[in-house]
Amino acid sequence: MKYMSTKEQVISAVTHDLRNPLGAILAYAELLEAAELPEKSRRQIQLIHRAAARMENMLQNLSDLGKLDSGRFALQAAPLALRPLVTELENEFAPLATREAVVLRLEINAKLPEVLADSERLRQVLRVFLLNAIQHSPPGSPVTLKLERESNQVVFTVRDVGPGIAPEDVASAFGDVEASAARPGRGLSMFVARRIVEAHSGRVSVETGGGGTAVTFTIPCAMPQATDAETSTRERRTYGRPSETL
Repeated sequence: MKYMSTKEQVISAVTHDLRNPLGAILAYAELLEAAELPEKSRRQIQLIHRAAARMENMLQNLSDLGKLDSGRFALQAAPLALRPLVTELENEFAPLATREAVVLRLEINAKLPEVLADSERLRQVLRVFLLNAIQHSPPGSPVTLKLERESNQVVFTVRDVGPGIAPEDVASAFGDVEASAARPGRGLSMFVARRIVEAHSGRVSVETGGGGTAVTFTIPCAMPQATDAETSTRERRTYGRPSETL
């Protein structure tokens, strides 16, 4: 049995104590958003809600980091169908893509197998990479989520055509926890996402430059590859407001 270190105990206590008042802020913000209020007041409440949601995400990252460092991070891995997961994510991110004037594109192999994964943790990883891509993309540009099978794994790629990430910033965002914490706009999310993928026996890679960024990660299939060749047919869906210049 693994016991909590002093560091993890402090992180656990702090995150627990902060979650209660933060939960109240989020709950009241949601109630006020549903009320009939002047447009200026509604925008201000939305800002409060988004700021509180970011704080909630930070607390989750701190909690996960403590568990990852202590070896207490446990996955509830089971065979997982990816189509329902993608449908949930497209419903979640389509309004954000529209609001940010970014085109969200989905490319999915017609015969994707189930993966062996913790569904909540896989959602967490995809949310991190999609949110980062949308937030760092210029208006009218596409953000693409692509899923395809390669051998006994499914490859997930989130691609944008934003300004790209400097090589030193890639290393800080994904490679080192202290540097990740100091990275403006990304914080610990990328680092924790990478560790979650690795806990699934997957890997993360990044291609970046002036033409944008592609974050790719792998998750093992629940069953070995079938003998018949996989069809190359893909389902494509697009959300957002496409630019006329694209």
